[in-house]
Amino acid sequence: MTFLRKRQLGTALVPAFALTIASLLLTLHPANAAQLVWGGDFEEGASSINGSKTADFAKKVEQAGIEADADVQSASGMGGCTRPRAGNYAGRSRVLSGGAGEQVRAELKANAPGVVQFQWDGPEYWLAVSLCLADWPSGSDVGTVYQIHAPNEASGSRCDFAGNALTIGVSKDTGYISIIDNPSGISKGSGAFSNTKNVYSFNFRNTLGKWQDFVFKIKLSTKGVGYYTAWHNGTQVASGSGLVNVNWKDSCGNPIAKKYSNGPHVGFYGGPNSAGPKTLYIDSVSVAEGTSGFDLVSSGAAAASAVPNAPSNLVVQ
Repeated sequence: MTFLRKRQLGTALVPAFALTIASLLLTLHPANAAQLVWGGDFEEGASSINGSKTADFAKKVEQAGIEADADVQSASGMGGCTRPRAGNYAGRSRVLSGGAGEQVRAELKANAPGVVQFQWDGPEYWLAVSLCLADWPSGSDVGTVYQIHAPNEASGSRCDFAGNALTIGVSKDTGYISIIDNPSGISKGSGAFSNTKNVYSFNFRNTLGKWQDFVFKIKLSTKGVGYYTAWHNGTQVASGSGLVNVNWKDSCGNPIAKKYSNGPHVGFYGGPNSAGPKTLYIDSVSVAEGTSGFDLVSSGAAAASAVPNAPSNLVVQ
């Protein structure tokens, strides 16, 4: 993150010149311009994901080392994805084994420390992530690879908060982006995809070995003024406005006291693995708050020497 340091203006400078400089600075850096609030680039190696106070991520892995795993790799260990999207390291999410009825999870959660919060009826947010699929055996399936997650209800509660405000999901060989569009605001209590709709899809298998860059602009609203725009490899692929795009009431119809979503959660999460090991690399994950943040959040990916490869059979829904 780079900060601009204000220079001291000498007393000999005439007021008109000072005002001109001040006006120029305000023009270049308006008060509501996007600022980076969190970023995860894995450049601290294994310590990037250990969940400590200074770590970018915390791991959320079920049956670690048996069913799933998450770690950090350098270029020498990345197989078909060849090298990180930017820098020297990338995160890795793996499904190792599983079987019928076994949920798999190998996620990395943004750590601020603690969750990064996306306020409902708050500011505009800009999000970015780069993903590279390395192993995807025929018949593979998972639920999600990127989530802006609902707040969690108390353990054992019968009233569910479920519903991702934003998801990059997978169904067999189809990847997709989904958002909430729910005028009632009431959660259906049916997991991550409660009241969501798919707004864009692409051939996930055809991205094997090719970094995919995603950027999102989003404002979360309980009042029908929410909006989003999604870009895939630099091309705008979906947008919408005038939305209630969070489930702000639980499945019992009660307003939720936690007025924020959280994340990003990145990596494999979903249903049982029945098609062999899978591998996904992750890099250049960032969150900014404010307007006009595309260049700010996508700068890590843009700095990489490789040009992103667009998958074939892109479909905008």
